[in-house]
Amino acid sequence: MKKILVLTDSIEVNDSSGAKANVALIKNIEKSGYKVVVLHYTRKKIELSGVNCISVEENKWNWYYWAAKTIIVFTRVLNLRLNLFFEKLRGFSFTHDYDVYSIKKALQQIDFDPDFIITLSKAASFRPHKALLYFPSWHDKWLAYIHDPYPFYCYPRPYDWIGPGDRKKQLFMQQVFEKAKYIGFPSRLLAEWMYSYYTSDENKIKIIPHQIDEQLEAKESDLPKDFNSNNINLVHAGALLQHRSPVALLKAFTICLKEHSIPQNTILWFVGGGVNHFENEFDKVKKVYLQNIKTLNQVDFKAAFAMQSFSDINIILESKSHISPFLPGKLPHLIKAKKPIIHIGPKNSEVYSLMQHELFYNHTSNNVSNVSTALINSIKKNKEIDTVSLFKKDIYNYFGHEKLNEVLKSCFLEIEISSNNV
Repeated sequence: MKKILVLTDSIEVNDSSGAKANVALIKNIEKSGYKVVVLHYTRKKIELSGVNCISVEENKWNWYYWAAKTIIVFTRVLNLRLNLFFEKLRGFSFTHDYDVYSIKKALQQIDFDPDFIITLSKAASFRPHKALLYFPSWHDKWLAYIHDPYPFYCYPRPYDWIGPGDRKKQLFMQQVFEKAKYIGFPSRLLAEWMYSYYTSDENKIKIIPHQIDEQLEAKESDLPKDFNSNNINLVHAGALLQHRSPVALLKAFTICLKEHSIPQNTILWFVGGGVNHFENEFDKVKKVYLQNIKTLNQVDFKAAFAMQSFSDINIILESKSHISPFLPGKLPHLIKAKKPIIHIGPKNSEVYSLMQHELFYNHTSNNVSNVSTALINSIKKNKEIDTVSLFKKDIYNYFGHEKLNEVLKSCFLEIEISSNNV
């Protein structure tokens, strides 16, 4: 049995969408027949069935730790943002570096000789990748997974911005592209986008989409108390970022209600925070249609998945841009939920390229008229849908463990051929 070491920031599913994606991937690696050890920096004990999960302990015996704590004290006492100064100077904060040091020490102590190593990340943290750069003997069997562009000026507009120390962050990521045996991405579009910023052999690219967790089960008992399945529920689960605007959706929804082109018991849910970015727009709608708009700042993953599964329609919002190379971490959950999806975002996107051939998939742009039409048509079609066969088998397979295993097997075969040729 091949042994795989997974190094990651977090496996706490309520932590972030990245952590949810990490857990689903780890479960499907184990399901594919590998012995899996997970070294994670969640800093609490978490168990996954069939997987040996080891929590990295915070290592305080290094100067990065004490430098970080000293800066925190000066920040509080003198009200000086010294952390930004040092991050601009060094590329990374001292907190970041003592986290990397802790992961590095844990790797030095681990009693496990892996055949393959995968580094995962979350949000804007690539600490596991930086830690593994210190172990050149493992680089020839290392897959570095890049879930989002990095650093921030590598994002497509309107998400891009220049952060402190971005040049040094880019130099770090260039090292990852050079040293790792493989570079994994959740989407082909993201791989192409990142390779426009970094120089590396394109044969290193491995596409590993976010995974469907077959163990996920939706229970009505996990639903919020005011979620009534007798209503028509439209659910957007995920934080509303400033550039991920719900304005066209809100306007279209109110027009549909006003014109009675959708049932009056239709409820539009926003789950996951970020509503404050659009407070004025939400207030205007709630003044007239208070019972038709529901917002929940934070719910745990079980509740969010239950809402997605017992909804009538799920919604994916993306920014108004010429391109969206991201694969939303929630897309496999929505496919597992077997409910129609409205996508509001650019056609030049990973979501559209994957889902455009699905029978009940509706793509729209950030145009109020188009969104209104999508809402009306989706609700009408929803009455005729056989949810068991909503998505084609190949779309389930694309996000499943068998397709993942094909990628892993190809990696092992290539590594074996490379070692034989040495």
